[in-house]
Formats: sequence, C-alpha cells, structure tokens
Amino acid sequence: MKFKMKMLGSIAAVGLSFGLLGTAFASINHNNAIEADAAAGDVAAIYDFTTASFASTSYTSAWDYGDATIFGGANNNAGWNYVKMGGKSTNLSIANPVYVSSQKDSISKAIQKVTVSIIDGSLSHTGMSVNSWGLYVYSDSEMSTQIDYVAGGTITSSAADFDFTPTTGNVWAAGSYYKISWDLANTTTKNGIIYVDTISFIEGSAITDSEALDTFVSDYMHIDETTEGQCMTYYPPAKSAYNNLSSSQRSLFVTDSHYQTAYNRLVAWAAANGESIDSANDNVLGAKTSIFAADTSMETGSIAAGVIALVGIIALGGFLFYRKKKGLPE
Repeated sequence: MKFKMKMLGSIAAVGLSFGLLGTAFASINHNNAIEADAAAGDVAAIYDFTTASFASTSYTSAWDYGDATIFGGANNNAGWNYVKMGGKSTNLSIANPVYVSSQKDSISKAIQKVTVSIIDGSLSHTGMSVNSWGLYVYSDSEMSTQIDYVAGGTITSSAADFDFTPTTGNVWAAGSYYKISWDLANTTTKNGIIYVDTISFIEGSAITDSEALDTFVSDYMHIDETTEGQCMTYYPPAKSAYNNLSSSQRSLFVTDSHYQTAYNRLVAWAAANGESIDSANDNVLGAKTSIFAADTSMETGSIAAGVIALVGIIALGGFLFYRKKKGLPE
C-alpha cells in the first residue's frame, strides 16, 4: 500500500487556552506542510477550507467549495475554517460514505501525491468511528472508470497529514479526477466526525519505461556485486519491485538487449528459488510451473507408458532366464 502518515508534533504556549492551542497547532503545521510540498514539487491545486470562502450547513447534500464538491460535510455556514465531514446518526443514514471530490473539474496536471490534512478534533465523541477511507482516482468526470485506489491510514483525534501516492508508476495522469471518501459510523446526536482543513495535489512528471527500468536495475539488481547468496538476500525485494513494474515495463525488460545482463541475473536468482518469469502471465515472476501442469493427460499417459514398459522388460528378462535354466534353445 502506498500511503504514508506524518504525525504532527505538538506545540505549547503559556497563557493559551486549549482551544487556541488547537487552532495554532493546526495552522502552523498546515503552513509547514504547504512549504514542504512546494519544495518537493509544485502544488497543482489545493482545496483550502481555511479561507471559509464558501458556506454550507448541510450534512446530507452536495455543495461546491470552489472547484471541490463536498458531500456530507459542512462548515457552519463559513463559521469554521475547516470542514466537518459526516453528520449525526440520522444525517449519516442519508449521506454515507461522505466525500470531497474534483468531479466539477479535473486536475489538469500529472499528480505524484495527494495530501489530506486533518486537524485536531476529529472523532471527538464516543460512538464516532471510521469504517474505511481512502483516495479514488478516475479517468472520467462521471467517476465511472476507476484507475486507482489507495487506502487511508488510521485517523485519531490528533492532527495528521496523510499522503497518497500511486500504486503503480510515479504519477496519476493529467486530467484525472479524484475523490477522498470516508465510510463513517456515528451513534451520537452530534454532527462532525472528521475535520479537514486542506487537500493538496502535488505535481509530478511521468517517467518513461526505460527510466523506470534503469531505476529498477540500479536499485535492485546489484550488477557489479559478486557476493555469495545473492539469490537469497537480493531476490525477494527485486521480485517485489519487478512485479510492481507496469506490463509494458516488464515486457521491455524481457525483450530489450540493453537489459540482458540484468535479465539473466534475475532469471538465475528466480531459478535458485524455484521460480521463473511467466511469459504467459504478463511476464510476472512466480512459482515455476511443472511441464505437465498444462496437460494432466500427458503426465498420466507418460506414467502409464513407463509402467507398461517396465513390466515388459521384467517379463522378458524372466522369460529369458527361464529358457536358459531349462536349457532350451534361445
């Protein structure tokens, strides 16, 4: 799973109430997160609920916050500088799962990471919980063609940033649509289960198949090493990384002479572990298949023929021995 959570450190200031402390805590870390993302890659888009620029009090309908569509969340008619997702039990029975999506407008750039910033105060009452949540990525505005899903990590009452990255490749394609969805539970009469203040989309650049393979070979194949036992120590991570390559990348690795040395080494490691590259199964690495596995009748017929031949040899030997013992002409 390609998900990472960065727990945010606490801050304290003499004379601040707990309420003010929580606000400062979220604000400072929110700014730091944006600065860090800007250093790692351009922020292609951000849903910034801290501005309270749009208003809603409904936990059972969809509404637009700029380019974002929110369903099952509200900001107290712009009275909060964040959005509370998920209503009380009666509201949740109408609207669940709840979500924030880019259905109104796609993200025009290729995206390498989506960061969801959740502030203090979530799950503030006994009876509130998260069944599951995560990021869905689609290729169409109707959100009917899903191209990826990344599960979210454990949400607590503390502030945290949750980073989501693609399960294959290094970016989601330009023009994709995104939905952060929460399946929630609430037995209380209080609205607001998860508190979200920003969702950031960090731009990235797609890499070619050759670039991906060069990185794989450099990181996992240890071409210049001759250490004994490589098939035991290096093969497991190499196998995992190889199978996580795209279908086109694995095909290029198998067929392009540029990767011949690395290919030969990977095949040797696999053979030492009783495995092989399965050309009939998208060139993935896996358990070596018996030569008879595809045709059971061949295996059974061969065994039967062998038994018959063996019985014939034994019978002939016995007959010749009998003739010789009796002195019969051969």
